[in-house]
Amino acid sequence: MMRGRFATAIVMAALLASTVAAFACKCASRSDLTGDGILANSDAVFTGVAVKTISVRAVGEERAPVSVTTFRVTEAFKGTKIGQTIRIRHHSGASSSCGVKFTRGETRTLSPSKSETLFHIGRCTAFIFEGEKGEGLLAQLRALGRPRR
Repeated sequence: MMRGRFATAIVMAALLASTVAAFACKCASRSDLTGDGILANSDAVFTGVAVKTISVRAVGEERAPVSVTTFRVTEAFKGTKIGQTIRIRHHSGASSSCGVKFTRGETRTLSPSKSETLFHIGRCTAFIFEGEKGEGLLAQLRALGRPRR
């Protein structure tokens, strides 16, 4: 009887793990990204400090938690000005479901897209400036030396 319950528990755990893996957030490779390409294909590119995050109500069919984080721009590359505040809408659930969480005081370089009223960003674009590849992309943006609007 105990073996049967144990076997059932293992099967249930395996099913749950495969279901979670099926919904995991997947991002395309960053290997072909360049500073010029990011500038050409982004509505805005900036480095900023997270000032505050508020939870907002999901719209339409969205079930994931949604937040808006306000950033104060400290370095402007395209579509922003130093000192400007930018509001970024993003899913704020678990990272496995493509959620993004920003910490107050955290400095981030971002390239959000703009909808009618607000900038928005997803997990895959929120982290393109992270790590060694991200540092290289940021260096390329700085080497270009001119903000774009």
